[in-house]
Amino acid sequence: DASASGTGAGASGPHGSTEPGFQVCASDAVPDDDAGAEDCLVAGDLQVQVCYKSAVKEWIRPWLKITNTGSKSYPLTGVSLRYYYTVDSGSTAQAFDCWSVASVCGSLKHAFVPVTGRQQADQYLELAFTSGSVPAGGETEDIHIGFHKSDWAEYDGSNDWSDYANTSDYVAAETIPLYLNRTLIWGVEPPAAQ
Repeated sequence: DASASGTGAGASGPHGSTEPGFQVCASDAVPDDDAGAEDCLVAGDLQVQVCYKSAVKEWIRPWLKITNTGSKSYPLTGVSLRYYYTVDSGSTAQAFDCWSVASVCGSLKHAFVPVTGRQQADQYLELAFTSGSVPAGGETEDIHIGFHKSDWAEYDGSNDWSDYANTSDYVAAETIPLYLNRTLIWGVEPPAAQ
């Protein structure tokens, strides 16, 4: 399943080419050194957090934010995250919505991407950032998004890789992986089906 894992900097995906100035740091690079590492992101510095404020089963409505545990600010251009889930019964046509402030919603692109050969997932919603940044030791504004099926059939979150529906406060969400230029930088993708 080529769509389910990162393929390196500059790869083309649902939103076309993503080639910002930041790349993932080499394992021995130190940001802000004299070898150009100031233009790289330390894998793991950015993380996804999630909570749920709605239990309506016709919607999947995670509230998301990206936190920065590092010592420098990072641009979000080229950063994306994937919410893995199963479509279950009903229509496979789905609609997306964003309820955050205009600056947040306006910086997001989204795509529904089918996947095969994975446990607890036959699709993911990808959110890709076109602008914005996250300060050192800080976090983005809340990203309030949701999606539903065109026929409003219910989802079954119990078989979804990225489901955190029992969390009413923000928690680290390792099963909502984060990418830079389509390279996995934090979190865990669903394992291969057995």
